[in-house]
Amino acid sequence: MLLLVVHIIGGLCNVHIIGGSSQNQLLCQVTADATQRPFIAGPIEATTLCNTFVQWIVLGELGSIIEVRALVRVSFDLMIYQPGNVNAWDAAFSGFSNWLKSECSMDE
Repeated sequence: MLLLVVHIIGGLCNVHIIGGSSQNQLLCQVTADATQRPFIAGPIEATTLCNTFVQWIVLGELGSIIEVRALVRVSFDLMIYQPGNVNAWDAAFSGFSNWLKSECSMDE
């Protein structure tokens, strides 16, 4: 699925998760490893913040989502997870792809 998304949008620089799940260090590291992209986690209280930021955009206090992202970067501690263990994920993906091909060919 990630490969399809990357193909559609023409590339992917990093992955960013917000909210409570951003506190799960294992999830964050595994996601960075599996996607082979830097993974940014935080802020935790995303629902409240996003609601506030959208209201500020509507009121003209912030000009765009680009300004919101810049404000978040300087206002909150974000964790950045770098990809590692890439070979294991490549092997797992290759095995899954081979299995999927064999399952699809059996249906024909």
